[in-house]
Amino acid sequence: MIEQTLKNNIQISKYDWFNIYTFKNDLMGKDIANGKCWEPHIVKFLNNNLTKESTFIDVGSNYGWHSIIASKLCKEVHSFEPQKVMCEIQKMSILENNLENCHIYDIALGETTKEAKMASINYLQEGINIGDLSLGSDGESIIVKTIDSFNFNRIDVIKIDVQGYETFVLDGALESIKQHK
Repeated sequence: MIEQTLKNNIQISKYDWFNIYTFKNDLMGKDIANGKCWEPHIVKFLNNNLTKESTFIDVGSNYGWHSIIASKLCKEVHSFEPQKVMCEIQKMSILENNLENCHIYDIALGETTKEAKMASINYLQEGINIGDLSLGSDGESIIVKTIDSFNFNRIDVIKIDVQGYETFVLDGALESIKQHK
C-alpha cells in the first residue's frame, strides 16, 4: 500500500496508447508528463526486436515504462522492481491499461537467492532520480533471486538497468542465456 502523502505526489500521464503513473517530483516522471519518450533508443530496440511470440524480461523496471511498451509488442513481459513503492505504482499502470500479459515481481535479481537491503530514498524530495538507487547496507529489506530460478520457457530480450549490479544479474542468468540464446 502506498501511504497517502506519497499518493498525493503521483500523477497519471498519457503517452501514445497508454497511461502511466509517475511521481510529480521525479526527473523521469517530469519528462513523461511533458510528453517525452523515456530512453527512445531502448524503445526503438524493443520495436525492432520483439514479436507477438516474444518474452521480454525487464530487470530494474522502475515505473514499468519499457514493460508497458513491450506488452503491446510481445506475448509475455516479466517485470522486476525491488522498490515496493515503485512496484505498486507500476501495478497501478498495468491495471489502468488492462495489460494481462505483464507479470510484476517485487524482487531484485542477482547472482544468488538472498535477502538484501535497498538503499533508502525520500520519494518526496524535489528533483529526485528514483531510478538511481542501488543495493545498500541499510534501508528496505528485499528478496534477491536469479533469472535462472524462474525457469522461463522462453526469453527473447532482457533489459537490465540496476545501477551497477548488472554483472550479478547476468551471473544469475547464465543457464537461461545459454538455453534461450
